[in-house]
Amino acid sequence: MLEPILLFLQNFSSLEIFIIFSFLCILNGIILLPSSQLILIIAGIISVSNGINPILFLIILIIANVFGNYILYKIGYKYGEKIVKKIIPMKKEKLENHLLVLDYLFKKYGNYIILIGRNLPIFHSLVSIPAGLSKIPSKQFLIYSTLGITIWSYIFFILGIKFIDNYQTIIESMQSTFSILIIILFITIVIVIKIYYKKALTLAKAEHKKKKKNKQHTKKPKKAL
Repeated sequence: MLEPILLFLQNFSSLEIFIIFSFLCILNGIILLPSSQLILIIAGIISVSNGINPILFLIILIIANVFGNYILYKIGYKYGEKIVKKIIPMKKEKLENHLLVLDYLFKKYGNYIILIGRNLPIFHSLVSIPAGLSKIPSKQFLIYSTLGITIWSYIFFILGIKFIDNYQTIIESMQSTFSILIIILFITIVIVIKIYYKKALTLAKAEHKKKKKNKQHTKKPKKAL
């Protein structure tokens, strides 16, 4: 399956390879495709077969993927709420409650959610959207995204280098393993949401009311005419 791609890529210079893979990593960060695992494994194989400096190549891939995810984060930050309200067929009150819980969780545990999410299939790129929606500060998002993406990228890049002769077997086993992981993650998330959602919503509403009160207290009184 990958052999024609690998043969095709052998005709390119190191600079051209960097540009191609940087574009793919940016694209993955924005639209979640193509698969980052596949990009990184192929990149690891190419670094060996084309004699490319693996450290430099890996750094470029990490920067490109962080940049792509940052674009998606900024879209979520500026337009996320409007988009969500337009495309999700849900009652206004229910949707606002969900957004309130999301905001509360990211404000409280955002660092952990971003770092862990970057190392989970599917959530690897998806985490940028709720992070933007919750208005997580850019600096915080970039630090924890870079840490998470570095771990993720290193693992799959090294897999490509170490298993260059058996890459087909690795990809096949990875696909089946990831399918099982995704199912387990989905079931786990559904269970956790059912158990803790009401509690999280109560806390989120209390936090929201507290912020509203604080804003009212900090408002300056109008000057008398």
